[in-house]
Amino acid sequence: MISIRTSLRAAFLVLLAALPALRASAVSDADMDKAKAIAAKFYVRYADNASGYLDGYTPSSMADLESKITGETDRQLLAQFKSASVASDFQNWDKDQLMEYWGSTFFSNNAANLDQKAAGNGLCKKNIREAIAQMTTTQPAQEPKPQVQEEPVPEPVTREEVILADAMAFTEAEIDSLSAENDADLEEYTETEKSGTWVYIMILAILVVVVVVLVVYASKTMKGAPRDDEEEAPKKPEKPSKRAKKEEKSPFAPEEIEEAPVLTPRNPIVEATPMREKYAESLAQKSEEIRTLNRQLAEAEERIAELQRENDDLRERLRRQPPRTEGQRGAFEIYLGRANTKGLFVSADRKPIEGKSVYKLTTHDGIHGSFVVINDPYIEEILLTDPAKWLAGGCYARDIFDTDGYTSIFTETLGEAIFRDGAWHVERKAKIRYE
Repeated sequence: MISIRTSLRAAFLVLLAALPALRASAVSDADMDKAKAIAAKFYVRYADNASGYLDGYTPSSMADLESKITGETDRQLLAQFKSASVASDFQNWDKDQLMEYWGSTFFSNNAANLDQKAAGNGLCKKNIREAIAQMTTTQPAQEPKPQVQEEPVPEPVTREEVILADAMAFTEAEIDSLSAENDADLEEYTETEKSGTWVYIMILAILVVVVVVLVVYASKTMKGAPRDDEEEAPKKPEKPSKRAKKEEKSPFAPEEIEEAPVLTPRNPIVEATPMREKYAESLAQKSEEIRTLNRQLAEAEERIAELQRENDDLRERLRRQPPRTEGQRGAFEIYLGRANTKGLFVSADRKPIEGKSVYKLTTHDGIHGSFVVINDPYIEEILLTDPAKWLAGGCYARDIFDTDGYTSIFTETLGEAIFRDGAWHVERKAKIRYE
């Protein structure tokens, strides 16, 4: 058994060994370079919609990121990011300060020199902070000092040595007295445990006797009580014996004989019949409901197919319709879907369709027209969830990708479209703002 003296010495040695490790850590040059590469990767990704090849990739350094970048646009964006000013007093930062700098301060300090499509995007900054938070920082390596033989010089007394001296101030007599007190307490505790053990044995014996008595009493009670299955079991009518028949014929037989009541046996098949009929009726009802639903589903599918054919016919007639002359001029509306990267509206309908329609186009000749974003709260809510998909192809704004906190869209300048090659194309984007 380890003595108290040995335990105290071991504890203070561990404390002294751990004190140098409690010194403040710093951000190394490699950590700063990796965090800069992560911020640059998200900057290029949010500034260029065609840089989807960077998704799922985490650069280890700026050199690693430069080897991954492809395309002239992305290279220009990376060069623009590298030309921005970067803080140089990062050696005393911790990870939280590193996250805050690359996730906010860097873009605020260089807002005039960076692409606002990415620099002003709150989601871009959030992703940068999360990626740096998952990054493991490295401690700067300490250069080994050359060993120089010098004359022994008395070193100044450090705080660790003072703590160790105070801790070792216990005298041998004090430690021995503590050991004696612990031994006395141990002997007293042992005697108490021995006396308590006999008490537990006596209580256990009493409990065993009580359990045995209860078991015997319960067994006798169960033998005397009638069984439920015996009461419910049907009794077969006893056949009269030959002696009973002779007594009935004998003139000396009693005139009145009390007959025991005959119990009618229970038939489980007869009792289960009503329940079976009930389940059969419920099953038939459910089957009829299923057939009705299948029939309604088939009718709905036929109706959908019919409406689809009518829609295709209307589109075909609208495409083949010749342009109106001056005498036939009259405004009519068409509801367009989102515009792809080539400026082509992917759909055109005579009525707005939720989850599909984005713009309302007004045309007089069927060739040229102006369009605005549909003013509908439900459609605007869908568009604000992903502006890159729904709005970027046909609109422009000061910060079209930052939609946090906005609930509606207002068209400041009408967009223009032209009908050619059987489809509507963006001729000039509409200017919008979020409210």
